Amino acid sequence: MWSNKTKGFGDDVLPISGKSIPIKRGLLSHGDLTFWENNPRIYSIVHQSTTPLDQDEIQLELLSLEHVKKLVGAIRHHGNIQNPIVVLDSSFEVIEGNSRLAACRYLAQKNPKEFSKLSCMVLPADTDEDLIYSYLNQEHIEGKTKWSAYEQAGVIYRLINGGRKVGELKDEMNISVQLAQKMFDTYSLMVEHGEDKPNRYSYYEVYLTSKKAKAKRKIEPKLDERIINEIRKGEITAQELRKMLPIVCDHPKEFTKFVSGKSSLSGAYETLEDKGKTKSLVVQLKNIHEQVKDMKKSEFDALDAKPQQDAKYRLARTITLLQNLMKQVYGK
Repeated sequence: MWSNKTKGFGDDVLPISGKSIPIKRGLLSHGDLTFWENNPRIYSIVHQSTTPLDQDEIQLELLSLEHVKKLVGAIRHHGNIQNPIVVLDSSFEVIEGNSRLAACRYLAQKNPKEFSKLSCMVLPADTDEDLIYSYLNQEHIEGKTKWSAYEQAGVIYRLINGGRKVGELKDEMNISVQLAQKMFDTYSLMVEHGEDKPNRYSYYEVYLTSKKAKAKRKIEPKLDERIINEIRKGEITAQELRKMLPIVCDHPKEFTKFVSGKSSLSGAYETLEDKGKTKSLVVQLKNIHEQVKDMKKSEFDALDAKPQQDAKYRLARTITLLQNLMKQVYGK
């Protein structure tokens, strides 16, 4: 049963996940429409705020986004939206097209005649939420303005918590099982620690995908708290976290100092850097090679007796260490 506002609208169908969903097509006033708070983009806006946001506040937040500013110009140029907004009957929440709604509302303030009514596709009020997310995935993972990783992870998180299996999202979202699981785990960690800032998603992703950190998390319960504290201080970038964390994890003394709060992550890393322990194994071996390749016997002969004895001892010890390393690496 369709609501009265759709009276006189045309009948059509919308294909979603292999099903033909009956819809209505027609014009609706922007004043009759509301932002759908479960839309991934709106959800990320609403949950960044410490207090509930009303429709006007969501409107202002959307208008601050760069892609919405561009939409305002494009819609003004064309005279209205080019693609219909998708809404749910009865509640008239905008399932897809919230950015276009915000842009049109802004334009309607100066030109209500031209922008007061919007072309809409109306879904039945009882449309299953899984079908709604399937449609949104289709539109925003491969279609229009792509969701950020945080927004996409939020969809995966809500679908899985709603009973979906990770494997079921592979075809629907055109995503590997491994990536879906990683995004779910990352978003879950953010939720667990009350983190709702989209720009911090990459930090949490770096942390969870670090093999060194993964091993340490199993034996050090305080690591999550310390890393999240580092993220929230905002003193390092996600790239710096990716570089510094594995190296600090590899050195027990500095790792213990970091976890106990005696040093920051960057402080622990700088200590190791000063000791020359932050370079990769390849770089370290290359440096040894470069230092040794041009050494000559004449340099030893030119030394006084005591320094020569010390140099020969260092050479013998270095050769012994390298031979032992070769046995470990090559098994000989």
